[in-house]
Amino acid sequence: MKTIVVAVAVIVGLAFIGLAALYWLTPAGELPAFVPGFAPGSTKPHFNHGLGALVIGLAVLVFAWFRSRAR
Repeated sequence: MKTIVVAVAVIVGLAFIGLAALYWLTPAGELPAFVPGFAPGSTKPHFNHGLGALVIGLAVLVFAWFRSRAR
């Protein structure tokens, strides 16, 4: 069971880090419509959304690391 939790946490953490990159590299008007922060016609990237996604992704990876070391 512990292995499954760690694997899911790693996948979720990497997904959030990928989402952070998407927020930083893509203008808000070109984001997929289902992503929070989509603003039609906007040309600026969402730095704060990307920072939040990065922090969450790193926190989940730290959780996975600690969980994998627990006995």
